[in-house]
Amino acid sequence: MQIIKYTVFLICLGVTAGFGQGNSFLKAYGNSGYDFGRDIKQDNDTGYVITGSSSSFANDGEAYLLKLDENGEFEWSWNYGGTGTEWGESLVITSDSTYAIAGYTNSYGAGGFDFYLVRIDELGAPVWEKYYGGSNWDQAYGLVQLEDGGFVMAGESYSFHDGKRSGYIVRTDEDGIMLWEHAMDGPESFFRDIDIDGDSIVVCGGIGDGGVDTYDGYVAKFSIDGTFGWDKAIGQEYNDQFNAMQIVDNYYSFGGARGYNYPTEDQNMWMYRMDDIGNEVVDTIYVNESLNIDAVNDIAIRADQDYAFIGETKSYGYSSIDGKYDIFMAKMSTSFIHFSAKTYGEAGDDKGQAMDRTRDGGAVYLADTKYFSTGGNNILIIKVNGTWVYPDLVSDEGDFLVEFDDITNSLPSYIETIDLTVYPNPFKDVINLPQIDEGTYSVYSIDGQMIQKGKVNSQQLDLSHLKTGTYLLTVQTQDGIYKKRLIKS
Repeated sequence: MQIIKYTVFLICLGVTAGFGQGNSFLKAYGNSGYDFGRDIKQDNDTGYVITGSSSSFANDGEAYLLKLDENGEFEWSWNYGGTGTEWGESLVITSDSTYAIAGYTNSYGAGGFDFYLVRIDELGAPVWEKYYGGSNWDQAYGLVQLEDGGFVMAGESYSFHDGKRSGYIVRTDEDGIMLWEHAMDGPESFFRDIDIDGDSIVVCGGIGDGGVDTYDGYVAKFSIDGTFGWDKAIGQEYNDQFNAMQIVDNYYSFGGARGYNYPTEDQNMWMYRMDDIGNEVVDTIYVNESLNIDAVNDIAIRADQDYAFIGETKSYGYSSIDGKYDIFMAKMSTSFIHFSAKTYGEAGDDKGQAMDRTRDGGAVYLADTKYFSTGGNNILIIKVNGTWVYPDLVSDEGDFLVEFDDITNSLPSYIETIDLTVYPNPFKDVINLPQIDEGTYSVYSIDGQMIQKGKVNSQQLDLSHLKTGTYLLTVQTQDGIYKKRLIKS
């Protein structure tokens, strides 16, 4: 094992030209509101799914799932949430090739924000929604699915230990029923990402280091039943934190930010690697060209252990002109020495949020942009093919090469549940559900907005307040999920 205790690199950006061979694209997605991206995965059909928060179809932001084909063409999008605010922060493609997203909500739950977990079918409709936490703010940032079909979420909570900020973990079964929860005691702490190592859960984030409002990077390991294993704090004098992690071949790799000034919060991009018992392998920072704020927000690693990451910078690209964030992307070897790097951005903040390695040997990057925006903020996706040639932002003639695709929140073609009896349909005021004695229901408009939800307390639902039109009814009982189109006459 090669041990590199500490290395420092000054980044020199190379400019790439052309698209190279294969499937690459640079596209912005959004509508009239503020649309933000937080996580992206390549789907099993080689398309892509994205989650975040959108206010284009609601007064407040709602969590969403956006589906694109392999060329980045829009297929469908669904929003999830109630009358408050929801964020989707992390998503998984589940073992049955459907989806789950985790984040936080203040529409439901015990108070403040609560952990928010949505189980989603293959066409975007919610199968169930669950909420976890206490009376204060609880926000989930990481999500994994276990072999038993259950889920583990990691984030932070102010609901325990007298309101102190605490790293918070929740494990559920496959139906979203909580099996256990754990809020860290001791110094203030938070979790930003999670991964699975065999029968163990590993989380990363930050923990108070004894200074004034300063943190160290933090790693903690738990068994599947929630028993604490070991933890490790890594840092120096100022704010250091891990934002992302991935486990491959018994190595734990992290990306984040290492501070070098306080209270101005100047930071360098930080990469760190340890073995599975906590021994340091590589500790690397990338030194800014000027005193500024740079960070790694997500990483992705291939089985042969080359790295790729995405983050945000105020030291390179257009940010040197307007002082706002630009997107920063790079690829490197296991020793973090050989890499290519690229920035994207124009006027205003453009931040790299998440990425995934793709099956063609390339990667797909997710970012937020204000400049290439049809509303207040848009989602920007950069697809890099296996030759790792970054798409050009500007043509030789000076024209921007970013394509735009409007997100429309509409129902896809739907296979209804044939064994749910609903009458009358079309209806005027009330519908009857003779098979349902107990359960929960949701009513969606044809554009995908949740209009009404609640418990089925009798075998009738009063929908007299709905306007004339077509709706989708979903009913969840202990026997399963039923779906039916309704027509209000």
